[in-house]
Amino acid sequence: MQWQRIGLILWLVGCSGDEGSVDSGECDSGTSTETGTDTQSPSVDADNDGYPYGEDCNDQNADVYPGATEIPYDSIDQDCDGDDLIDVDEDGFIAEIVGGDDCNDEDDQIHPMAEERKNNIDDNCDGAIDETFQAHYDDWPAMIAGNNGQVFIEQIHVGAEGQLHVSGRFDGKPEFPIGGREISADGTTEDIFLLRLNPDRDAEWVAGLSSGSTAHPLQMVVDGNESVLVVGSYDEVLDFDIDVPTYTVTSNGGMDGFAGLYDSTGALTWGASFGGVDDDAAHAVSADTADAIWIGGSYGENHDFDPGAGSADIRETPGGDIGGYVLRLDYEGNYQSHFVFTGDIKKANTAEVRLLEETETGLLLVGLFSGGIDMDPTADGEHWIQNKGEPALFALHMDTAGNLDWVLQMDSVGPVTPKRIQLQSDGSFYVLGTFEDSIDLDPGEGVQSIESEGGIDSFVVQLDSQGQYIQSMHLGSAGNDEIDNFDVHSNGDIFGAGSFDGTITIGDTELVSQGGHDCVVMRWSFSDQPSWAYGLGTSSEERCPGVQLNAAEDQLFTGGWVSDFIHFEDLGWDYEHMMLGVHDGWLLHTPVEGP
Repeated sequence: MQWQRIGLILWLVGCSGDEGSVDSGECDSGTSTETGTDTQSPSVDADNDGYPYGEDCNDQNADVYPGATEIPYDSIDQDCDGDDLIDVDEDGFIAEIVGGDDCNDEDDQIHPMAEERKNNIDDNCDGAIDETFQAHYDDWPAMIAGNNGQVFIEQIHVGAEGQLHVSGRFDGKPEFPIGGREISADGTTEDIFLLRLNPDRDAEWVAGLSSGSTAHPLQMVVDGNESVLVVGSYDEVLDFDIDVPTYTVTSNGGMDGFAGLYDSTGALTWGASFGGVDDDAAHAVSADTADAIWIGGSYGENHDFDPGAGSADIRETPGGDIGGYVLRLDYEGNYQSHFVFTGDIKKANTAEVRLLEETETGLLLVGLFSGGIDMDPTADGEHWIQNKGEPALFALHMDTAGNLDWVLQMDSVGPVTPKRIQLQSDGSFYVLGTFEDSIDLDPGEGVQSIESEGGIDSFVVQLDSQGQYIQSMHLGSAGNDEIDNFDVHSNGDIFGAGSFDGTITIGDTELVSQGGHDCVVMRWSFSDQPSWAYGLGTSSEERCPGVQLNAAEDQLFTGGWVSDFIHFEDLGWDYEHMMLGVHDGWLLHTPVEGP
């Protein structure tokens, strides 16, 4: 017994860490506590996992160490953070498998406090499906299925009784909501559709324009008789009637401009083409059922403005590379007159009429120019303007005889694009556009310069009846923020729609893109009303260029396209879209107070 006590004392001394003592590795009992805490030396990594005792919460298990992959629900703390993983989706609720109340621990949108959506899923984990879902905005949106093709809604017009006229592009065989009717694109190119829906979203008629090459609808207007006029550009041959009998026109060379008039039943009244050997376009149109149709655009060499058998052409190149024009047709599509805006033929000047509206005393034009341009439409007068760098914006008012009232310019550093104009009852008007770098929005002697936050930004500027600055708004972020279209409430608030990428802040709302470009719908306030915004998007590309307030100004109608499955019901619509094409078109409405 005495020798046993002496041996124990010597063993303890050897494990005290003194030099010359027994090897500390022989002193490790090899046991651990129930929580995995080792009793060995801090310098030893017994399980060879790269983490020694003191850092490793269990040095007897090579699968347990700081940073290890945590296996949920196994009661083992693999990553040494002090807990087992029991909330995989990090929504703050513990999984049912370990005694919690989260019925789906892989989806952070499903938990006991989630709002029930109409999706055939038990979102709030109460054992029932869709029992508390209640849509805010009836059963919109209306969808146009691409059916393995593509549908792009570009513009919408809301009638006084709530009817909708829609224009856009398509290929393949889209399914329009008119008894499942399908129309086919010609070949593999994108064609043009026109569609009328009643207030219940049922389509009353659909018409189309088809080209074997390229066709772009650039503007659609609806007159007081509910006839639809569409203008744009095309290449080679354009058929204005997608059904038989055909009604075709042929380009004079390159891209030509076109105009087509369809009556209130969707039947083609006439189609017209005008152009030259270079690329030409019809960008804008305004229609007065009592008088004439005005078309604005750009032209190149040898342009014939008469769409009929006659000739009203310019037998030389425009002043510079591109000239701007306005063309007047009667309501039967016959040529009446035209006016052009050109510069020195020896220099690389450009002018394009992009936007056009009729006023009580004439025409309001907005467009782009570079170099020196004579903006007096008459043959005898002259009024030259000169840009200061990149192509600049111009605004011009003339009477219907071509007499110039005034012209002003807004200079920019970097590209600028005018998108839409809207007249107000007091004679003032709003211009929507996009820009890069910077632009001075005051066309007068003052300076209202704004700078891009990064990439493409958007602006709205209000000018009075003489083109003088009143006020403006700027929307931008580090990404590309393009408002494609807008409408103005009677109180002056701006309702816009377009696209953004990255992150964008509008009022108190911050939106984050789901990937690529997402659709954005918004209200900018010049008044005391709160601004709001919402986004619709997926990891693919979405956009919504169609937007207009209804006559009562209590609903905002929007239209665009989606490229993937999308949750419309997240914003309150009783609808969850399943993709049927590469791109599907959609239409919906939002209360002006916001979703």
